[in-house]
Amino acid sequence: MDKKRIDQLNKRQEADEHLFSNMFLADFWEDSEYAKESYQSEPPTDELIDSISDGCLTKQLC
Repeated sequence: MDKKRIDQLNKRQEADEHLFSNMFLADFWEDSEYAKESYQSEPPTDELIDSISDGCLTKQLC
């Protein structure tokens, strides 16, 4: 890997480390009935996971 790419990755890592430094993430999500109904779905079934995996394998490795 060349020096330019390493520098880019280091800068990205530094930015990621400070991304949420001023937030208390425990207060970010309010676990309410509205949130569950509006933003959460049922867990995926094995069939859904298999169908997505099969689709990925025809184009590229997942």
